[in-house]
Amino acid sequence: MNEFTQGRLSAKALTQIIQRDILPALDADRARIDALKGVPPEQKPLVAAARQYFELRQASWRRRVQGLQGSSTKILRDADQTERAALAALDEIQRLLGTPAPDAAPAVAGA
Repeated sequence: MNEFTQGRLSAKALTQIIQRDILPALDADRARIDALKGVPPEQKPLVAAARQYFELRQASWRRRVQGLQGSSTKILRDADQTERAALAALDEIQRLLGTPAPDAAPAVAGA
């Protein structure tokens, strides 16, 4: 995305990368989540959060392709909004796992 926003990659080239590399990888990851069977009840919220994360990621990249192909800043903004929702879902996964978000400040001892 950085190369695109800096003008070093065309919209067509970015669209091809998304369709060739990003979406298939997300589809494969989502299929692994969907294939989980016999999930213990205490892990079901984690699986549901992971499923939501992948749904939102897929939706945001597909929307981004539509925006790039149609040169639509509105659709691209929609894709960004969906991406932010995916990141919120990722935060929920990390919360369920008990791991801090990557951008979280380290805890200070005694605070």
